[in-house]
Amino acid sequence: MLARTHPPHPLWGRPLGSYTDAYQLSAARREIHGTMPRLLANAAATQIGTCSNLIYTQNSASTSEPVTIQTLETIVKMADDADTYKNFLSPRLMDGCIALMQTVKVSGKTSPFSYEYGYLCFRVFLFSLGTYMLLASDGLEFAIDNMFRSPEIESPLVFSSHVASVVQVQSQRATQGLDCDSILGWGLSDNKPLVSLEHAKALIEILWDDRANMLKALMSTYNPALSGLLFLMWRYIHLDASRRNPPKPDMDLVKRITEIHFRCMLVATSDQGGPLVGIGDALCELMGITPGEGIMMFSKSNDSQTIFEAYIKRLDPVDTRIYAPPNILMITILLELLVSNMGPGLEGFLPSVFAVTTGRFWSAWIGKEESQTMLLGSIGMMLEHFKSLLQANSRSSVLSHSVQKDILESFAKSDLLDLIAAAIFCLNPSADESTPDLGKCRSMSEVLRILIRKRARQI
Repeated sequence: MLARTHPPHPLWGRPLGSYTDAYQLSAARREIHGTMPRLLANAAATQIGTCSNLIYTQNSASTSEPVTIQTLETIVKMADDADTYKNFLSPRLMDGCIALMQTVKVSGKTSPFSYEYGYLCFRVFLFSLGTYMLLASDGLEFAIDNMFRSPEIESPLVFSSHVASVVQVQSQRATQGLDCDSILGWGLSDNKPLVSLEHAKALIEILWDDRANMLKALMSTYNPALSGLLFLMWRYIHLDASRRNPPKPDMDLVKRITEIHFRCMLVATSDQGGPLVGIGDALCELMGITPGEGIMMFSKSNDSQTIFEAYIKRLDPVDTRIYAPPNILMITILLELLVSNMGPGLEGFLPSVFAVTTGRFWSAWIGKEESQTMLLGSIGMMLEHFKSLLQANSRSSVLSHSVQKDILESFAKSDLLDLIAAAIFCLNPSADESTPDLGKCRSMSEVLRILIRKRARQI
């Protein structure tokens, strides 16, 4: 593993695989910081802010006083005390974090998540962005008050849920055609931008270039208020488009941000789910794609196995306190990422993918979590994804008999055929070409045909 082959870096600290345990939710502790820790945190935040001009330079050592990992730890600890969140309200702190993330390089390539230093910069950025968004929405004092009123709950959890609520409101404003960029200091706002356009662009480039390590790091850590980051990137698309002549979105930028968004949805806690689904839908609309259409949204990634592992882990979580069963609409979106990354060597993941997905849809069906129309549509999209996963694999390699057996057993144990039958009985039996029910019937029939054909090959 990476942790065994790479010793701690003299500036960047522990490598990926060694630092993640320290940033799980179980490691969070309520603390009360006195005067000295607060003064040190203020000084640390100011120092990090002065590094904002290092964007696109080589390293933080070019400053008169290099930012050390201890400097970053000093400020990130302020999240453990409800009374010290205002320490994250420091000018240029976020820009400084982005610039410092860019200085962490492996083999000449930017890779902040490869070391604890870069991850800490990312973590400070999340806390700072969320705190500023709460302040701009007049919700900071309320969030802090709730932290004090809920001593049994970790402060970052309370903070994160409040940020998600703000993002949800702002996302809804966007769908209504109302201003939602002012909260970031962008658009119509007269305030100074929370993150400069130059630094926002750099952040997106950083996260894209290191997306594989980012997913690994986020899978093994607790990351508060991811919705704030994803909201910022989504709104950057529109701001960037408005500055072009003629004004239109950069589709390469849209595709990159959409993939980063989907990857974050794989690891985001349940309190972030609502706004992330809404933003995910908006990104799909920008790409002109409807989930379940069978169109490849992304290129296959080198870390496809990690993506499959993250999906299974999300639908069958260990910590059910912060990872509740995901919304079925979120699942239909996440399956797009799996379809795009299906290929040889991943066949062994299919039984687990099918089992956890079908089980979740059964729960939604029995619990009537959505309207019947929504449930039927989502089941239809799920089956389209299942068909794509099976067909994508069949075009590149032949399923072994053992994998075929495991897939069929997972279908049997999860009662997939019963779910399909239950859905079919709720469809309009006299559907014609102009009704959605006909397409759903065909989709379900096609999946049944594929399953029967594969079963016949086994006999």
